[in-house]
Amino acid sequence: MNPLYRSDVLKALEQIRPYIKADGGDVELVDIADNGMVSVRLTGNCVGCASAGVTVFEGIQSALQGQLAWVTGVRQVEHGAADVAQDTDITANVQLWQDQGLSLMRDALNALDDLRPGATLPAVVMTFIEAARGRIASLLRLEEEVLYGAAESLLGLTSGPVHVLRQEHELLHRLFADFAAAVVRYGAADGPGARELYEKLQRLARTFEQHLQKERSGLFGPLNHLSEDLKRELREDIARHAGHRGLLAPMKAQS
Repeated sequence: MNPLYRSDVLKALEQIRPYIKADGGDVELVDIADNGMVSVRLTGNCVGCASAGVTVFEGIQSALQGQLAWVTGVRQVEHGAADVAQDTDITANVQLWQDQGLSLMRDALNALDDLRPGATLPAVVMTFIEAARGRIASLLRLEEEVLYGAAESLLGLTSGPVHVLRQEHELLHRLFADFAAAVVRYGAADGPGARELYEKLQRLARTFEQHLQKERSGLFGPLNHLSEDLKRELREDIARHAGHRGLLAPMKAQS
């Protein structure tokens, strides 16, 4: 369990614990999975309570996801049950990194939508540009080298879905570069205005989101149905490439 993530979750739980204790219950942090799934155990009057599920999924999950962008969900662990098992979804971390990139993109898009003509660009836009050049670019390279490579060599998908996804990556790289160049020129006499920046990022966000949907529906499923030995090798390959490309480091807080 990442100690920094654990500290952040415990702080968030402390803020909502008084509301749970008011009904005679409490909550314990059990584990934090690599894919951002937080496992908790309810105690006290919450044990066996018919509304426990509502407490967990509507209360605790809402609070954690409202404060910690990397939290993908909350899982309730029953008393006497073993702690969280190893996640068998080999693409879980990839999907988490994708969602983080998409979230940054949407935040930047919302900021540009509210930007007045001639105003200074919000910090969140520059945060996204940094991520696009760093983590998101690294994520795309990991997909190209590891996931697409596995789909071609292990599943025989040398054409069709993988070919289309590789072409879309080329388009995404161009759209990222075009938006970054437009941001640099923003404010110049012949540079783009706020509305043009918004439209460029809107196209990029739509293309990125549609690309993720295609990957998850047409590629990730078959990869997760490989044999356990092949899944273990692929999981290790993903972790090795992710560590090399800096994807395992926590996301930087927006300034």
